[in-house]
Amino acid sequence: MRTLPPTLYDLVQVLLGQRTSLARLAPHFERLGGGTVIDVGGGTGLYGRRLPDGTRYICVDNDRQKLQRARATHSCCVQCDATRLALRSKSVDYGICVGVAHHLADDAWHEMLREIARVVRHRLIFVDPVIQPRLSISDLLWRLDAGSYPRWESRLLEDLSAEFVCEHVESYHIHHRYLVCIAAPRPR
Repeated sequence: MRTLPPTLYDLVQVLLGQRTSLARLAPHFERLGGGTVIDVGGGTGLYGRRLPDGTRYICVDNDRQKLQRARATHSCCVQCDATRLALRSKSVDYGICVGVAHHLADDAWHEMLREIARVVRHRLIFVDPVIQPRLSISDLLWRLDAGSYPRWESRLLEDLSAEFVCEHVESYHIHHRYLVCIAAPRPR
């Protein structure tokens, strides 16, 4: 898997529209104030910087270099695989998972969903780019992206529904079409 140095990774995120994504997600993030939030695949912690005051943020990623950069602004960073979260069951209030699914093969994708559902008590904010036919810029970006497993929106929602109850679904477009799903873990 190709991986960018953390500083370059952050720059690419900004150039590819992270500010627009943050603006779209801000109303959802505002509802997380005062709780504990796990950011699965949180990289350098960019989304954690946008959470309301009083939120306890846990950045989880398997890339040690990205987590070193995240530690500059966040006190709780955990290096682990998204399919084996190093947290107790129902130990966090909320989860964020932005731009991770397309990096995971089907087995790992399903295991990550099970793990997030296991550790999150209330809600997940899930965002990932989806396959969109006949979009030349999107096609080019998929060729450059380190993620090898893009999925159709219907597939993502079907897979999410196995572990979560989808309460709100929307989409937006910045070079790619992005699916946003706000979901609650299914009772077990």
